[in-house]
Amino acid sequence: MRISSTLACALYGFLACASFSAQAVSCMVLGESQARVQALEGEKSPVFLTASCESLRLISGKAMVSWVSRDGKPHFAAIGKDGAATLPTAGAEERASNVVWAELSSKREADRPAFMRALNESRPARVYIPPEGLALAARADANFRILALQGDTETLVFEKTAAESKPILLTRERILPGTSYLIEWHHPDSVEKIKWQTVGAEDTARIDEEYRRIDANIEDLQQRRIMKDILFEQLRLRVNMSSVLARS
Repeated sequence: MRISSTLACALYGFLACASFSAQAVSCMVLGESQARVQALEGEKSPVFLTASCESLRLISGKAMVSWVSRDGKPHFAAIGKDGAATLPTAGAEERASNVVWAELSSKREADRPAFMRALNESRPARVYIPPEGLALAARADANFRILALQGDTETLVFEKTAAESKPILLTRERILPGTSYLIEWHHPDSVEKIKWQTVGAEDTARIDEEYRRIDANIEDLQQRRIMKDILFEQLRLRVNMSSVLARS
């Protein structure tokens, strides 16, 4: 039996829609550590990443689906007995969670500081200074310096010697929005350098708002860090993401 071209097109469209609707979307599940959630991967407790957000069903306790949309806004949807009322869309909204989970699950060591890993050094790295400051891992084998750049002028902003045991904390009093900086690690026989460009005042205020939204919706400190990591990954703030991962 021959199928007309019109019917064939209609059938193709139906199958395409069915395939699309059946497409699984991954997402991060947060909530009470004692909560139990039925997932595609089995019965689990937060925190975990599922490959099928649609299949989540709450067994006991409190748990929620969380993601950051493409515009940089965090979203939270409680998981009930029938699943979550709202889910992320496939693609950009699930990508950030996948990247962060892969980093959290990775055991690989890095010779370079975490905040300098995987950065394109030919371009300044975009950096956001949180209200509490940006924490960087100190290095016992190198002195640290950060200099403000204005044209050909370099102005020392902050430095820390390898002998000092205190951590590096860059605050908003020292690091200003919309400014170029040079980060230096001074070894006995070499100097590592990388350029930063802090986000402007308007972007800083916008990210501050999302920061507060995360704090208001998540009580657990470790889960807040995970959600902020997802926010930073979605906004392509890799320095911030690596800084938080180093403390997770």
